[in-house]
Amino acid sequence: MRRMSYSNRTVITVCFGFFSFAVSAQSVTDLACKPPISRRLWHDNVDKAQAAALKSGLAKGDNDDVVHYVNHALLQQVNSLQCRIDSDSMGDQRKIGYLRGLDRMLRKVASDYRGRSFTPSNLPILLTAYDEAIQQDKKIQSIEAIVDRQEYEVANVLLASQAFDGNPGLRSAQNKVVLKFATLHPDKVFITLKDNPDVPFRDSLIKLAGYNNPRQLYD
Repeated sequence: MRRMSYSNRTVITVCFGFFSFAVSAQSVTDLACKPPISRRLWHDNVDKAQAAALKSGLAKGDNDDVVHYVNHALLQQVNSLQCRIDSDSMGDQRKIGYLRGLDRMLRKVASDYRGRSFTPSNLPILLTAYDEAIQQDKKIQSIEAIVDRQEYEVANVLLASQAFDGNPGLRSAQNKVVLKFATLHPDKVFITLKDNPDVPFRDSLIKLAGYNNPRQLYD
């Protein structure tokens, strides 16, 4: 296959940029679902969070496949999730709670990405986990297993959405996130335990810290 000339690449890049802008400008209210005025504000906030995430550079990079994957998640997957939340038979306040959670989650993703603590390719996984957690939460069922399946940065952002603060499995899910963090950062075990003194695996974490850095036991 012949290599693409510079001029052709430029044209395609410009066209792709225009297409991305057009898609990013398309709010959920431009799509099939039409939320009522009572929930329009929350959808608008999600749209703004999408735009902020795009502006952060989250969906840019050298790997075209990853860029496409993340762009699709940030635009189509988020829009689809908004529509599913709004068209569900759940109550109005619960819908607003999940939309607000989606807004918070996207803003934290952008913030964590700028702080180099969120990997863009994890965005589709995060959104899928959020959708799964909603399905459990609306039935008043624990989200612990969903959180436990995720790696730390995904699980952390998922709970930071605050959408599941009333979930019966919240405390157990929070403990899972603490354990994931401590396992990733054994040098910060004692700081972690200071902030979370009541975790049921406290002794195990102390042993982990001692094994990795015995000096921590005496500092």
